[in-house]
Amino acid sequence: MASEELTVVSFNVNGIRAARRRGFDTWLADRAPDVVGLQELRCPPEEIGELP
Repeated sequence: MASEELTVVSFNVNGIRAARRRGFDTWLADRAPDVVGLQELRCPPEEIGELP
């Protein structure tokens, strides 16, 4: 029986725009998690854009 792994990432970004300027998109894409929980985005949803 094959086992399946589920990768969950929880990250306190303390401001998504600043985190993205510091390389958050690359960090997230490199890990390719199945589930992502982001805390403290500090911006309206329409400003987030597409995440990897």
